[in-house]
Amino acid sequence: MRWIRCASAALAGADRSLERARQQRVRLPRVRPRAGLRVKGALTSPVAQATIPALAASEPEKPMRLIAPLCLALLLPPVAAAQELVEVTPSDALAQVLPPLLDTPLLFDMAQVWQGELTDDGLPDLLIQASFSFPEGGNAWVLYHWVFAGQPGGGHLPWRKLDLPGGITAARREGQQLVLTLQTYGPDDARCCPSVIQDMRFGLR
Repeated sequence: MRWIRCASAALAGADRSLERARQQRVRLPRVRPRAGLRVKGALTSPVAQATIPALAASEPEKPMRLIAPLCLALLLPPVAAAQELVEVTPSDALAQVLPPLLDTPLLFDMAQVWQGELTDDGLPDLLIQASFSFPEGGNAWVLYHWVFAGQPGGGHLPWRKLDLPGGITAARREGQQLVLTLQTYGPDDARCCPSVIQDMRFGLR
């Protein structure tokens, strides 16, 4: 029964504390309303009437927030579809044209050529992959790669040399990028048999 008496005493003390807090609460003096103010406290001065509508108007409605991104999406040009470069028969003239472009004397073996529009001039350009062997003989060979730009009067001229870690198996254009699918060597691949497939991208500007 002792804990009941203690609880009753605690409750009585709490009631007395609340009553003292109510009696000691600070009361603010009432201020008579001046001109331009309502009794209920609503601002009616010209400054308030001009400011509050302006603040409300500066916050756009949520549906309006979706209009700008939507309009921007409609104005942006569509993403260009990939343009596959087409493999064509290499010209016999490559045997004379390509070796002078090398830094070291090598023997021309063969070439693969892909055709497509890469310089935005309306003329067909060429992607060339050529293999060369060494003058001292042996089975070793090396690949070199170029882009030749089509000329208005016909023919093609070297436009860009590409340094690639492997051989090209496919090529395509995506927007302002040339995307090459390469077959490269893995850590355990023999010289004859590269097994790793990867894509490399090159800017066309």
